[in-house]
Amino acid sequence: MADDKPGFADAPSFISDVQMDYGLSPDKQAFTITFGNFVAKLVPSGPPVVSRRFSLVLPLKNVAAGASLTGGLQGGGVMQPGTGAMLIFRASGLSQVFDPLFDSPNATSFTKPITLAVPEKGDLRITIDLTLEGSATDPKAEADITVTALDLSIGPPQAPIHE
Repeated sequence: MADDKPGFADAPSFISDVQMDYGLSPDKQAFTITFGNFVAKLVPSGPPVVSRRFSLVLPLKNVAAGASLTGGLQGGGVMQPGTGAMLIFRASGLSQVFDPLFDSPNATSFTKPITLAVPEKGDLRITIDLTLEGSATDPKAEADITVTALDLSIGPPQAPIHE
C-alpha cells in the first residue's frame, strides 16, 4: 500500500530563524529546501569568526530500520586567501563535516553529498552550521558564503559517506 511507504511530513514542526521554502515530492519520499537568507559574511573591521546556524525538525512516517537519508547541500560564494569556511551537517545525532568548503581556490560554488542513517521512529532533526574564519595575517580579507539548497530523500540502507 502507498500509505506504508516511508516519508516526510507535509511541513516541518520546527524551523529556526533562517528563511526557507519547503517543497515535498508527491510520494513524500524527497524534499527540497531553498534558503532565503542562509548567509555568513566576513568583513573588514568585523568579527574574525562568523557563524550561522539553521535547524529544522521534520516528522517521519513508516521509516524502516536501516533506512538512509541521501542527497546534497548546495551553495556558493567567494573567499579571499587566508580565510576559511567549514560546514557541518547534522541529522539525528550523526554529523558530516565539510572542510574545506570549496574544492579548489577558484571555486565559487559547492555541492556536498549527504548519506546518513534515518531514525526508525519519531522525527528527523537537522542542524546545519556554517562557520567562517578570517585571515590571521590579513585583517582586511573578506568572505561571503551562501547556503542555497538542501535536497534529501529517504531510501534503503546505504553505507555512510565520510569525508
